[in-house]
Amino acid sequence: SCRDWQPTGRARRMSTAIERLVGAARLTAVVAVAALLSSCSSGSGNQPQSTDPGRFPIPARIAVSVAPFASIEDALQAEAGVDWLHDKASANSVTLAYAAIEIRDHLARAGVAATVTTAGSTASPAIVLALHQPDGPDAAATAGMGIDYGALGDQGYAIVPLDGSVYITANDRVGLLYGAYALLDQLGFAWYDPYETHVPDPSALQGSLQWHMVQAVPRIRLRGFWVYADPPIPDEFAIWLARNRLNLGGRARPALQRKLGLRGWGGHHDLLQQEFSRAGIFEQHPDWFALIDGVRRPVTTATPDVYFNPSFCNPAVAEYFADQIIERLESGDLKDVDVLNVWPADDRFNLFDQSPEARALGNETDNMLFFYANVAARLQAAVADGRLSRPVQLAGISYFQTMQPPTNRSVVDALEATEYLHVHSPLERDWSGPLDTNLADRDANREFLSAFAEWQSFARLRYGVVDY
Repeated sequence: SCRDWQPTGRARRMSTAIERLVGAARLTAVVAVAALLSSCSSGSGNQPQSTDPGRFPIPARIAVSVAPFASIEDALQAEAGVDWLHDKASANSVTLAYAAIEIRDHLARAGVAATVTTAGSTASPAIVLALHQPDGPDAAATAGMGIDYGALGDQGYAIVPLDGSVYITANDRVGLLYGAYALLDQLGFAWYDPYETHVPDPSALQGSLQWHMVQAVPRIRLRGFWVYADPPIPDEFAIWLARNRLNLGGRARPALQRKLGLRGWGGHHDLLQQEFSRAGIFEQHPDWFALIDGVRRPVTTATPDVYFNPSFCNPAVAEYFADQIIERLESGDLKDVDVLNVWPADDRFNLFDQSPEARALGNETDNMLFFYANVAARLQAAVADGRLSRPVQLAGISYFQTMQPPTNRSVVDALEATEYLHVHSPLERDWSGPLDTNLADRDANREFLSAFAEWQSFARLRYGVVDY
């Protein structure tokens, strides 16, 4: 099982399980991305006592506010036309309406009838979906519940039984959607693959149930799969990700991706090859290319899956590359990407720049991080000056030569000042025994963990790990 969620001190632990993964798309790796600079979770990890959970039947009504839409149906039909990045009220209502319908339809499969309504939350017992916004339509419903909203962040949620109703509340629409699925999880529903839903025995949901307060936040901020397939991923797979409270999985249809709170994850080795193999660029700027055995080596796309690196120590390389990518992120083939992979050639056959400037900067890792720091800074500047209409997180990678820790303090300092994410994708891991037994005692794993510990001690970055 995979436990990604950490309850706060007031709440009872809720177990989330993915018991088997059957791909609806071509899945190559699982990624878990943890923010070291600011933790997403709080609490001790023990199972605290529930706080007067109450005992009552599943309410027959699901209450949700969908303003500015006139009805639930209007909100659901507006998905494709919402400006998801700028019209927060509409975005909230579409996701909340969808969450309400998901609860209704799942309950119906277990023989429990519930009606979705926009009526006030105090009209009768209900499952109430309420965003915590001081000046929002649900302000009265979320006041006085004793929820530590500051600890919930933008993905956490709380489930509170009160006077015959069940309140699902969060700071953000995505957190509230996760809370809806957590409630269904509590009731016995599970999603083993995109085409199979486990439905609990209807008799288990009849009569009065024992309810518990839950307040949970993700331990891991980005969770999911790298998908080697052309976008979009199947709708069924995107929905399956959200139901299991995962938020990475390639790129879905843009409106569906935004509605479900998925982060568009794109880019790979090809980006560097595409931008530095453009006609005439090598002849105009030979110093942008790596010096290998005394010769500048051009970047080419002539041979599939053969990648070469530019000269990462040259600031002009990062400036050119970032400006090209910003255009593609804003209005080109990357416009639905939120987490952008930029991968170098990092294997025993493709050497990094050997120029005096590169050697003066440090090892291969220092050179690569210097490039990433400059690109990440330019991406953030583009958001500030309006060239890029959304934040995009740059994700770099280490998998062979650059598994060695960095040594250049000034390079790391510059990178730490950005929203950069560094992913380790080790080529050698030992899975020769059970996944949950003595992983760290195996030679290949011990070598990786030792290098990773050195990385962490020197560079306080946001880190991720991909396992094949």
